[in-house]
Amino acid sequence: MSLSRLGRLDLVLDRAESLPSEVVVSAVVAPPRDCHPLADFIERRPAYLPALGQYFAPCNGFCDI
Repeated sequence: MSLSRLGRLDLVLDRAESLPSEVVVSAVVAPPRDCHPLADFIERRPAYLPALGQYFAPCNGFCDI
């Protein structure tokens, strides 16, 4: 997530095959949430769609009310 927030998502994606899918997904969706990197990621790496679905599933938020 930190690398993504620093504008270096490319470093994570270059090593995506050797990282757990949860790590890759968290970096891709990390703020700032520009739609272009996420759309490009989905198009180029459809194998991560299940992990993205879990990340965005209801009740998987990180905020406590």
